[in-house]
Amino acid sequence: PLEGRVPILSMGRYGSIVPVKRPSDDAIVAALSSAHSIVRLALQDIGPVCIPQTKVALPGCVWPAPYLRELGKAIWERSVEVEMAL
Repeated sequence: PLEGRVPILSMGRYGSIVPVKRPSDDAIVAALSSAHSIVRLALQDIGPVCIPQTKVALPGCVWPAPYLRELGKAIWERSVEVEMAL
């Protein structure tokens, strides 16, 4: 019954609304770390929000290091293809 269909796992997060325990962050990292062939991402952005007309991140905004680390490991260690639509 799955012929011609593409499985999708939709995850999101609440930003700073949930400051400590972020289950979606753990789920995203787990999904990336278990990828074997391809990861397709549709994202609003990948880096921190910056002060307008600068490259300075707003206070509290950082690069998503755990996501980027797992993407890098997937590419380098498991030859996973990564497609990203921003």
